Amino acid sequence: MAAFAPGLVAFGACLAILPLLHRERTLARVMMTGMSFVLLVHYFAWRVTHTLPPPGLTADALVGYPFMLAEAASMIAVCLSLLFLSRTIDRSPEVNAILRRSRLPASAPLVDIFICTYNEEKAILERTIIGATGLNYPNYRVWVLDDGRRLWLRRLAQELGC
Repeated sequence: MAAFAPGLVAFGACLAILPLLHRERTLARVMMTGMSFVLLVHYFAWRVTHTLPPPGLTADALVGYPFMLAEAASMIAVCLSLLFLSRTIDRSPEVNAILRRSRLPASAPLVDIFICTYNEEKAILERTIIGATGLNYPNYRVWVLDDGRRLWLRRLAQELGC
């Protein structure tokens, strides 16, 4: 039971602290990243000191040590991910400014949208066509490319304006 104590304490701390934290605040992200890093290091120290077989040319050692090295590499990747994901920048104002400047002119170029079909069900094609015809773009055409053997598809395309 003593081996589970750090994990249970960390889990309880997360349950107590997480509702109080705001993800926009750097301190909150640093605390959670730090706690995760400490737990990973604690786990890896336990893994190396308590679970590896004695060194030698035994089957246990030949399998255990390379597996531990692979686990160490994956833990390094997790730590790097934690580091990278704990850093955020809110670029919403810049994006909104760019979107305001780049509004499409009234004479936007014509765009053709092709929907290629092959034995799809009516429900799938209907949702696809509705999605394609609902674009937020001023000048487009939707084409349903089919071999013409399904009359219901021809009627559906005409009905939906393709």
